[in-house]
Amino acid sequence: MKKFGTTLIVICVYFKSFAQVGIGTNDPKGALDVFSTNNGFIVPRVANVSLQTIGNPINGMIVYDISLNCFNFYENNAWSGCKSNNAPVSQCANSSNIYSFTYNNKNYELVKENKTWEEAAACAVARGGYLSEINDISEQNAIFNELSNNATITTSNTTAPDGGNAAYVWIGGNDMLTESSWAWNGDNNSTYTLFWYGRFDGNAIGGLYNNWGKDSIRLLEPDDYLNNQDALGLALTNWPNGSSGEWNDLNKDNTLYFLIEF
Repeated sequence: MKKFGTTLIVICVYFKSFAQVGIGTNDPKGALDVFSTNNGFIVPRVANVSLQTIGNPINGMIVYDISLNCFNFYENNAWSGCKSNNAPVSQCANSSNIYSFTYNNKNYELVKENKTWEEAAACAVARGGYLSEINDISEQNAIFNELSNNATITTSNTTAPDGGNAAYVWIGGNDMLTESSWAWNGDNNSTYTLFWYGRFDGNAIGGLYNNWGKDSIRLLEPDDYLNNQDALGLALTNWPNGSSGEWNDLNKDNTLYFLIEF
């Protein structure tokens, strides 16, 4: 009897391993064939920030990104960003709204179109780059010089009410995964570099560069105003807690211009 039971289990596993499953059809054409004339198929729906918490994703995985309202694919060992727009993904920004410049053998694009931080990150990836990650004071100064002197920005078009109504552009930092753990993650995927821990009284991680808003005595940012500021903006104008060129934590749903790095 024991031998018969073992044989039966093996036969069932073998059958299931090679079966084609049909839902709504008796003649499936693949491993899973879903047929309907009046209904749809719903894939898992996941917030964009939660993609980073999916354990061991593999190439070919797909979810519906409820933050960006698009299908998000895992390919080349990274989440690819939005690929369901009517226009090709590389056209997520109009070329007439892009100012390009180069610093230290790296290319940058300032996109003068208003997007949330997550939308901006998806557009950066679609264009083959990522939201800019500023690593030292020389890069900071070069970028700010281009933005303030050459990019012809109308600052009133890219303001954040929760950032003292100052003008900002999105860059690639956020603390969306873990509050107060600020990471460079300009392509919004599962690979990132932590550079700051805490609020204004926190500290740099590993001595990495930062340029938070401050007064003449101390840092005043990041402050997580209203417990709802998780994305990094580079200020183009002064605000009560800092000066133009410095960084501020902002609500990620502000719609701002953004800086892509390649």
